[in-house]
Amino acid sequence: MAHPGEIAVQTRAGFSDAARRMAVAVRREMPVAARDFIATLPLVIAAFRDDHAGMHVIAIEGKSGFARALSTREIAIDLCAKHTMRFRTCMLPNQPLGLLFLDGATRRRMRANGHATIAGDHLIVQVDEVYGNCPSYIQPRRWIERDAQQRINASPPTVARALSTAALHAITHTDTFFVGTCHAEAGADVSHRGGPPGFVNAIDERTLVWPDYGGNRFYQTLGNLHADPSCGLLFIDYARGDTWQLSGRANIVWDGYDRARYPDAERLVRFELDTMTESPAALTLCAIDSV
Repeated sequence: MAHPGEIAVQTRAGFSDAARRMAVAVRREMPVAARDFIATLPLVIAAFRDDHAGMHVIAIEGKSGFARALSTREIAIDLCAKHTMRFRTCMLPNQPLGLLFLDGATRRRMRANGHATIAGDHLIVQVDEVYGNCPSYIQPRRWIERDAQQRINASPPTVARALSTAALHAITHTDTFFVGTCHAEAGADVSHRGGPPGFVNAIDERTLVWPDYGGNRFYQTLGNLHADPSCGLLFIDYARGDTWQLSGRANIVWDGYDRARYPDAERLVRFELDTMTESPAALTLCAIDSV
């Protein structure tokens, strides 16, 4: 059932009736096709809130099968030492977690939201809701192994309160990023955002704006932001494996923007940065165009 933030956005956007009709697509249990799909992927996107109320979005990678369904309502994800430590540091038992499973080669994506617990070096997620999304704005890519030497020579991660030159260049040239939000009752959620290269605009070193295009009309992300502005973003350099994890606050811009600059946008989202973690060569994978 939609929470008040989602209902408010659906109503403002004029899609409350359509959202109610499409709500049947949200399931409490994973069908066989969804369980099989999870096991094929080498990378999963996760979003969660830390104990200081900051939202984080991270990429978790592994060999196909590292993420798998244990039952119709339970997912296990194998973690490396780095991610195990991070989850142990940031998460409480049974904490809300949003997961995004995306296959760029087939342009298929699925979201699963629930509550997570660390068990050894595994992340165990009890699924509360699962649903597929349309392939709109998904760039056709496939993951391959990257040259290991690039990771060996990489600089360690750095934390800053402003976007670096490298981050600004990557963000303002990207065609894809990921956004994590949370709602007090509905829990955490993570979604994909895509558009033409350069669709994210940097107002300054701490402020980003991006167009919000038509989607599934559930408005989970915007509904969460309507109720709680806490927001996490993840940007990836698909050639080098660099990542930029941003934590801050976001608000919806409904009116008063330059519509010529943002063609096809139904509204904008404005993000204000609190902290950025820049991680060179963080991923063992890189992505190449897949047609």
